[in-house]
Amino acid sequence: ACLFAFAIGCALYFFFSLRYDFPIRTTGHFEKGLTLCPRPFTFSPDGNTMIFASPQTGHGDLYKADREGKNIQRLTSNLEYEGDPCYSHDGHSLLFCRETAYCGHIWIMDADGGNQRQLTFGSGYDEAPIVTSKGDHIWFRRTSQGASPGLSHMYAMTLTGTEIRLVAPLDIESVKDAAISPLDGSIFYTATNSRSGAYRQIWRTQGDGTGKRKIADGEQVAVSPNGSRIVFIAGSYNNELWMTNPDGSRQHRVYTSKSVKRFVNLTPDGGQLFFSEEVSDGVFISMVNLDGSGYRRLLDTLRVTEK
Repeated sequence: ACLFAFAIGCALYFFFSLRYDFPIRTTGHFEKGLTLCPRPFTFSPDGNTMIFASPQTGHGDLYKADREGKNIQRLTSNLEYEGDPCYSHDGHSLLFCRETAYCGHIWIMDADGGNQRQLTFGSGYDEAPIVTSKGDHIWFRRTSQGASPGLSHMYAMTLTGTEIRLVAPLDIESVKDAAISPLDGSIFYTATNSRSGAYRQIWRTQGDGTGKRKIADGEQVAVSPNGSRIVFIAGSYNNELWMTNPDGSRQHRVYTSKSVKRFVNLTPDGGQLFFSEEVSDGVFISMVNLDGSGYRRLLDTLRVTEK
């Protein structure tokens, strides 16, 4: 009984010290202030604007800031959770996921937060939209209602939400996150495989699901704007940022620290790495140069001040 009470006490301390937020999804996992959504922030095509998710209001909303994390403005305002922002190629629109405790759908709105329209419907979870290299289709992750957390596949649709279809069939693998190369449209994704026990592996495939090959051990993959570099998170505690060539060669660690990294991305000019990290006093969007130098914290997504 004492051991059980101790275990419960430790779990509650861990839970509340990291300020986890509800609701708990019916699929069995929860979001930490929307910072565990596949994409907690993104950049405009010109690199001057950052869109990020924050639970500042008690639920998830999307905010706009400049590249330094300043001049913050709120874009969404309702009781539902928004996350996974992604710009259209022309920078005029924003794709995002809006979810309740029961389902999630892909939405699109103007870059200033106006004219919000729902693109997908149904009882499952649709999230993490990305735009193809040609800018004419949206790819997103779909998890059926009642499935195990994270057991999902990639789907595609037009920019108006029509012609939804399964793409890149991945057998029994579960897709965690994905990025599309601007060079040839190939897909880099993190997958798990319940049969082999493999997890946290980054794979590359063509748009039709052919030519699959593993390129690294890690997760949360991102592709540089010119397609020449792949960055991802690795390490026993997800505390390392790594970089590799698209074929998996010349892998090297860029940056490591004690914080848990949840997401990494490159700026549109490819010159810096921006990442989300959990530390004892907040969940920060931080940055480093490609050689690991120049580390800076930009903003705490748990404490947002509009200006």
